Amino acid sequence: MNKSTLKKIKLKASPVEPVYERSLPWADFKHLVELIISDNRNRKLFESSPDAFFQTVDLDLDIFSAKEALDVYLGKQKKAVRGNPYIRKWRDIFRLVSADTEQRIKPSNFSYEALYEWMERKKKALSWESVAARRSLSHYIVPIMFELTTGCTGYCKFCCFSTKPLTDIYLYTEENQQFWRKILQITKEEIGEVASVGGCYCATEPLDNPDYEKFIEDFYQVFQTYPQTTTVKAVEKTQRMKHFMEYLGPERLRMLKLRFSVVSLEQLAKIYQKYSKEELTYVELLMNNPESIRSYSHSGRAREISEEMEEKTFCSFPTACLIGFLVNLCQKTISLVAPRRPSEQYPLGMEVIAIKNFSTPEEYRRMIGTMMQEYMPQKLSEHHRVRFHSRIKILCEGNTTTFYGEAIKRVMSLSKEAQAVIQCLQEKDSVIGEVLQEKSFSKFLKECVLQKLQYLYELGFVEVV
Repeated sequence: MNKSTLKKIKLKASPVEPVYERSLPWADFKHLVELIISDNRNRKLFESSPDAFFQTVDLDLDIFSAKEALDVYLGKQKKAVRGNPYIRKWRDIFRLVSADTEQRIKPSNFSYEALYEWMERKKKALSWESVAARRSLSHYIVPIMFELTTGCTGYCKFCCFSTKPLTDIYLYTEENQQFWRKILQITKEEIGEVASVGGCYCATEPLDNPDYEKFIEDFYQVFQTYPQTTTVKAVEKTQRMKHFMEYLGPERLRMLKLRFSVVSLEQLAKIYQKYSKEELTYVELLMNNPESIRSYSHSGRAREISEEMEEKTFCSFPTACLIGFLVNLCQKTISLVAPRRPSEQYPLGMEVIAIKNFSTPEEYRRMIGTMMQEYMPQKLSEHHRVRFHSRIKILCEGNTTTFYGEAIKRVMSLSKEAQAVIQCLQEKDSVIGEVLQEKSFSKFLKECVLQKLQYLYELGFVEVV
């Protein structure tokens, strides 16, 4: 279908449902969506005058189908139109990636049930802190991530981690190669196949490490998949990135293994100059520029600019998908972290529960085991030090206890003894046995209260510290 025909379809604006073609250029529709998302002015023009907007773009599109699909994407039309080729393609991509991810994160791919259950508890707790996070709990699935540098050269103004400048790089020397491969093998043994959804960057820029491709090749050799890569250097490192895209190949790119972070409209224009629509077909562009219709997480450096950007939406959504272990190879540290609602207490939208140092692969293994044992018990006992979740409020009226989160509540029947213990845990971290001893409970009451604490622990209301 040539462009003159497309314009005729557009100008007719026929209300009659079209006969959809089996194959339409997905790259052009993806480019159209990017134009809408990247600049709120484009969205406003599209919503007020679709015909005027389409006259500004030079894309090979079925106008009727594209407008229909955009309405669904932007939420103007709730019900997806059956047979729309763009929506169908969009869903096919999503289903392919989702099916692969769901297969990798299934419970049987965890080496230990304790880690899986801990992650589930942390997600439940997060759902009480943040409505935005509750709607996207499937985002928090990554049990481990590796950092191959310390600091970052990107210095994005919205960075949720407030990352400091680059200070160290873990190079792919012969010694580091052997160390890295052992770390990956131990990770597979101690975390499980689920570690394959992990990444080789977190509060870092992957391309800051000149040997990044070598490190992820080793990752592939262990997990039979490449980690997803997100970079802000698509323009600065174009040649390297094009080689990287060839290295991944079309099948892996279809699994959305590569993402470009866009921080300005000027950078976006340069990306479009340096990469064809076809090259970007399966490269996700994350529109993080100020003009984008996307919101920022109110965390990290974004907290500092929120008052200056009145038109920008800032949400209580913790950005990092990590809910588990963060390993920095330069510093040889392993941290246990969990997402939290961005706040004064957790400005990065992340709680660092513990940090351990290691110098050898076997010490790395021991540190994983130690943290699991200390912070991930499957069953509470009197010797555990615990606290009640700081963002969950309670109201006790007789034997009825109401728990309040953000736009959510739960009513539960609890004895006065259990209520008294919970109120103590709200005030300060405490060893369970010491609190029970202070209350002078009988053995029977101790067992009853401990059972209730176990139930609240499984809900994510009570945390081991």
